[in-house]
Amino acid sequence: MENREEAEVDIDTLIDEMDYIPGHFHLEMNLNFEPCSPVNFRGRDMKLKRDSLMYELELESGSQQFAVRNLLGVFSFHLEEMEQAKEIFLSISQEDPDNLNTWANLAYVYDRLDSEQEEADCTKKLAHLMGLGSEDESQGDPRLRAARCLAEQGYAYVFDIGLVDEEDRMEKLTAGLMLYDKALAYGQQVEKMSSATRQAGIKPSGGGDNREACRESKGRLQIPLEEKRNWYFTMATLYIRLDGILMNKGNDEQKRLPSFNRTLALLRQVTKSSNSHYRALAWCYLGMLLERKETFSTTPMGIHDCGYSGTGPLDCFGKAIEIAKDNPPTLNRLAKIFHFLGKQEMAMGICNMALDVLQDPELNWQAYCTRAKIHIKLYLRDLERAKMGLGGMPDRKNLTSAKEDLESVVKVCPCLKTYLDIGQVSKYTDALPVRSDAAFFMSSCFYLHSLLKETRRTIEHRNPEGSVLALGVCLHRKS
Repeated sequence: MENREEAEVDIDTLIDEMDYIPGHFHLEMNLNFEPCSPVNFRGRDMKLKRDSLMYELELESGSQQFAVRNLLGVFSFHLEEMEQAKEIFLSISQEDPDNLNTWANLAYVYDRLDSEQEEADCTKKLAHLMGLGSEDESQGDPRLRAARCLAEQGYAYVFDIGLVDEEDRMEKLTAGLMLYDKALAYGQQVEKMSSATRQAGIKPSGGGDNREACRESKGRLQIPLEEKRNWYFTMATLYIRLDGILMNKGNDEQKRLPSFNRTLALLRQVTKSSNSHYRALAWCYLGMLLERKETFSTTPMGIHDCGYSGTGPLDCFGKAIEIAKDNPPTLNRLAKIFHFLGKQEMAMGICNMALDVLQDPELNWQAYCTRAKIHIKLYLRDLERAKMGLGGMPDRKNLTSAKEDLESVVKVCPCLKTYLDIGQVSKYTDALPVRSDAAFFMSSCFYLHSLLKETRRTIEHRNPEGSVLALGVCLHRKS
């Protein structure tokens, strides 16, 4: 009994002394904790996030795909799809056997499946790759594996769920950035060691074979530039979200400046990427930051340092669109960003560009879904203006067009989100009056909206996971 207690103390001490811990299940993410809200939308949120990750996976071909796939395995685990999670982690372990997060995640899954021997094998493999108490040294530098491990963990915070307030969001975004900073620090250690080794190897003889060996060693013992640019892009994404929260809170601009300037520098590096997807998005993000320049009393120094003094937001947006003009997935991402920024006409034009390149709803459903959201947004915008007496009746064509786009998608790839959007369109379509009386029109909208809220609340109380889907399907069939 005493030996067991001593062993547990030793393990706890070892964990406390470790600079990092591989795996995703220990991270301080809401995904890894039970929800506190009385109505449980956890399953719905996880499924929607998993859908987003599946779309991300289609765009990734390099090492970043392992970050996406590891997180897909984590979502499968929390959705109680144990076998699916195990298969995902096993496939990564075969393709990327040095992936620390995969072995840690796989050990966690085997523990839940009561597969003690498999769990022990994974733990042993993990310790070997980390260079912990192993007689035989593993190939490569453990710090290189640590850097990639930490970067994958930082990436996970982009897709956390259940963020209930701004403080929670800020905490999670900051945690993700800290992990990326630690990953970069490990990468710098490896590069310094690699540089010292190369110099030591060349000085004694200067032979051709020796130089070749040093060049090969350099390739193995550092993070490739393109991989780091992937990290920079995700870091910039986290920083932009964090800056948006601080900006909305009206915080002292001096608190925003350091991260704002760093984001500019990170995106400047990403604009040099060989990956056109990241390059286009980086220019789009730069345009967003240059628009935020007006929220500072003086122009942030990072704009001058990075050479963007004479560059305007529209210049950046134009470059992004030009780079992406023949790439529907990237165009779709840009359209979603502009839709989020409230630039509906620009977003509509980009959706149409994507559909000009690829019209098949099964292959380009994102463009149809985004265009439908834009039509809905335009309708709601006109509705708000009408309520304030600033315009006439909203154009019904927007609802008709939105429904046509969503119908095109639901025929080939029905999903939870599409039915939700159809439900929203049907709600406003059915609210349109026969009479043109504006007061009657407004009261009809408010009445139907209240009725649907009560219906939805009743369904959610009985089955919170299926409420949104049920409501969308019912409205779809009704229309």
